[in-house]
Amino acid sequence: MDRIDLHTHSKHSDGTLSPTELVELAAAEGLCALALTDHDTTSGVEEAADTGARVGVEVIPGCEVSTNYEGRSVHVLAHGVPTGTPEFESFLEGVRASRVERNALMLERLAELDCPLSMDEVESHAEGRIIARPHFAKAMIARGYVPDFRAAFDRYLKDGGPAYVVVDRTPSTAAVAAIRAAGGVATVAHPRQIALESDKAWNEFFGALVDAGLAGIEVGHPSHKPRHRAFFGALADRFDLVPTGGSDFHGANKARIRIGVGNGTIDVRYETWERLAARRTEPRGS
Repeated sequence: MDRIDLHTHSKHSDGTLSPTELVELAAAEGLCALALTDHDTTSGVEEAADTGARVGVEVIPGCEVSTNYEGRSVHVLAHGVPTGTPEFESFLEGVRASRVERNALMLERLAELDCPLSMDEVESHAEGRIIARPHFAKAMIARGYVPDFRAAFDRYLKDGGPAYVVVDRTPSTAAVAAIRAAGGVATVAHPRQIALESDKAWNEFFGALVDAGLAGIEVGHPSHKPRHRAFFGALADRFDLVPTGGSDFHGANKARIRIGVGNGTIDVRYETWERLAARRTEPRGS
């Protein structure tokens, strides 16, 4: 089998499996390669790679970077950046600083909405260094403010919700350039969620990112309906970008999403990674 998954998360951000458990699950599901793309950190990649070597799954080093494009949240997937690249790790430190500020603002908003929480409560639900909205949701459930994850997001934490705060101040173009400079390849994750209003806006957005060195578009994502896959596939053709896909697996935090197949619409083959990898350049200073 040559099935792969280019978009997964572990406990090092907002997933529920350790990197070891994640890679072991990939092996059990028959995947030949897996990208660990935790939010704004590569801290789980080494453990994942060690497990991959043991169970026969190629682990592609990755990260999902929180960025901003004209006030909109844009997630950029980094694939293939060599582990421990100093310049890229320094860049991610800056991204994480924005996340810390965002989390404090979310606590303020929740308090204003009569759902006060402490950061200690939120952090108690995280095992890695990244604090994300699922950890807020778990703290809210523990306090009895909401009955479950769906209610926490629908009522408070979803994009545009009353407690939502944009995490990212890092320009999308800067993230793409940083990934490329570090020897990796950059892909726009789940572009449907950016929700631009016109073809002109989409063309301007992808044009700017292509100029910065963008390599791909995540055409296959569980949130994409057939019309979205057709639309973003056409954009990939227009801008000569690699159409990619991934499950966006989070373990129990997205219980209906399965590794490798997502909601049943994801089928990515190793050739996709080969096409992406062919667009890597030598890291600056190498």
